[in-house]
Amino acid sequence: MKFSDFKIPHVFIFLFWIIVFCSVLSYIIPSGSFDREKRIINKIEQNIVVPGSYSEIPKHFSIEGITIGGNVSGYASPNSIFSVLTSIPKGLTQSGSLIFFIFILGAVFSLIVETKTIHAFLSELIKRFSKYPKLLFFLIYLTISTGSAFMGIYIELLPLIPILILLAEQNGYNRMFGFALGIVPVYVGWSTATTNPFTVQIAQQIAELPIGSGMGLRFVIFLLCILIGFSYIMSYGSKIKNKRFALKGSYTSENLVDGKQIEQVNLTKIIFQY
Repeated sequence: MKFSDFKIPHVFIFLFWIIVFCSVLSYIIPSGSFDREKRIINKIEQNIVVPGSYSEIPKHFSIEGITIGGNVSGYASPNSIFSVLTSIPKGLTQSGSLIFFIFILGAVFSLIVETKTIHAFLSELIKRFSKYPKLLFFLIYLTISTGSAFMGIYIELLPLIPILILLAEQNGYNRMFGFALGIVPVYVGWSTATTNPFTVQIAQQIAELPIGSGMGLRFVIFLLCILIGFSYIMSYGSKIKNKRFALKGSYTSENLVDGKQIEQVNLTKIIFQY
């Protein structure tokens, strides 16, 4: 078989073998547990691990335990074959609210992509501020970083990078400047994650924290990172622009970036679609 004929298996295949691998480890890694107690923290009841309460628990091995499973008082029971086969539906049941939350987010993002809301907004920015390139660059930077920090938009914006590169070159900058204009704000947004549902909100649900807690501090950090990131990009761009002549005559009026080019870009589909 040629390497070019190789196809990556479906993600569910990977998930299944991860479950099998972890189940095998349950027979090898020593078992133990912490004591937990309920505490009220900021008016929120949480299950807290008691420090220093870890104790090792001996394992119980039997034919019945390996096949269908069974709990023996005072012993740890490794995963059985039956538990491996039923782990996915049990996990869906236990994490129902979280999974439903992710599905709703997927639907919202699909609407944004299909209705070309991002296209329309960026197209309008270019039409209105094409005569003020630095202001235009800042508004594009702010739009991308805000979408990343508040909505978790990331890979959906990658097809716009060629447009940003062309926009940078026609204003006397180089391709790296245009590339940075599309990539840096994405990572600024993901790093600060003011309300990013894929990092902050899901983690807060797992940690039993109220949704949105700490948002004020993250927003202040987000604003600081916006200024630092954009200042760095423009500082780099100024050095590049001073070292090269403006590309006069390289781009005619026919190939200047306009709203129609933005509207023709197909944004990447959301990963929730299989």
